[in-house]
Amino acid sequence: MLGPDEVLAVSGGGEAVVDCRKFFPVALSTAAGTVQLLLDNQMHCKVWKASIESMLSGRKLKHTKC
Repeated sequence: MLGPDEVLAVSGGGEAVVDCRKFFPVALSTAAGTVQLLLDNQMHCKVWKASIESMLSGRKLKHTKC
C-alpha cells in the first residue's frame, strides 16, 4: 500500500512562461498531490530529474522526458 507522500511518478518536459521568463518544469506526483519545480535552465531540469529518478531507482516510477 502506498503512503500519501510516496512518489508515484516523476515527469518533466515542455516549458512554462512566468513573468516573461522561460522555465522548465519537473513534477513529482504523489497520492496526496503534485509538487512542481520550475527551473530556469533546461540542463538543470534534466540533471534534477535524473537525480530524483536515481534516488528513487529502487521503486517503480512512471518516467517522462525533460
